Parts: sequence; C-alpha cells; structure tokens
Amino acid sequence: IHDVILRDFLARHGLEKKAHVENFPWTDLVGQAMEDGIIDAAVGTPSLQASLELVSGINVKPLVPPDRLWPDNPSYGIIATERFMEEEPDALLEFLKIHESLTGLIKSRPEVAATATARLVGMAPPEFFEYSYKISPRYCASLPDRYIASTMQFVETLRVLGYIRREVAHEEIFDKSFIDLIHQEPDHYDDPKGYISGDYPWFSG
Repeated sequence: IHDVILRDFLARHGLEKKAHVENFPWTDLVGQAMEDGIIDAAVGTPSLQASLELVSGINVKPLVPPDRLWPDNPSYGIIATERFMEEEPDALLEFLKIHESLTGLIKSRPEVAATATARLVGMAPPEFFEYSYKISPRYCASLPDRYIASTMQFVETLRVLGYIRREVAHEEIFDKSFIDLIHQEPDHYDDPKGYISGDYPWFSG
C-alpha cells in the first residue's frame, strides 16, 4: 500500500521523474539503507519510524503528514472468508468485540497494551510498541463511510497504475453486517481514549 500511495503522491505533484522509488522486503533494511546514504526518505508504518529511531538511532522527521498523503487510507483491515462468516458468526462477533475493546486499551492505557504485546511477540521491548502506538493512535474496528470511500478511491488508483485490471465494486470488498451489530455508536478513530467494554484477560496489569 505504501508503494501505491507514494507513487500516486509523486504523480499528482509531478515528481515521478525526480524521485526513484525503492521497495524493501524487510523493515530493518530501510534503516541500513538510510545509514548508508542509499535512500533519503522512507514511507512505512509507525513501527518503521519506531525502528529507525529506537533501533537504528536515526533522527526521523516526518516530511508529509499522513492525512496529506492519503486521508483515511486502508492500511489495515479485518478480513474473513464467506465460509467463516456463514459457519462461525458467533466467533466472528466475539472477535470483533475483543478487537474493539483492545483498540480502546491501546489508546487509554498504552503502557499496558505495550507490555502485553511485547510479552506475546517477544521481539522488542514494551517501549518500542508504546512509542509505535503514540505515532499513529487511530485505532477502531468501525467502517465509516469515509473509510469505504477512501478504499474505493484506492482501488481506482490501483487500476489506473496497472496493479489490477478491472474495476471492483465495494460490495466485493466490504460486508458491514457484523461490525454494525457490535459497533452502533460513532467510530473512535479520532477519540484519544477509544472505547473499552467487556472483561478480557488482556486488561490485567
């Protein structure tokens, strides 16, 4: 997704011939490339910025705010097969409830969420995850219309740039029937505290 967003941004500003886009298979290669002077800037997830600053020791300065690159871009999503939705609807609903509760935990108690994540992942200390959360604290499971519209704009860009060959209808991508059952209130993407409900073991500590 970052490759598409960056190429679209460069094209819209007439810079596609003035900048070379290099893709890397692993995040740690980006830090080394910056240290070696191979690249001058990078586009990636919050964990990339955290890795560059905390692991590689590179003083990273954001050049373009995310909302200027692609507002409400579909960087992440919850996907499920039709078979799973048909055969395990209760399990899917429970997952969505837990997901929404834990996104609220990330916002309201990032230190607790970071400690739990570090314990589960085991590849970085809690400070790494807590810093990543603070870089981009926009978490929620809701599917507001603006996110769907942004995704459909992204689909059209994929077609124009040659990544896909045909138009794709939003019905082929989205099914709001489950999330609408457990998330009837407004979305919490811009809510600094998020939303926590239920009693789950991840909340301990």
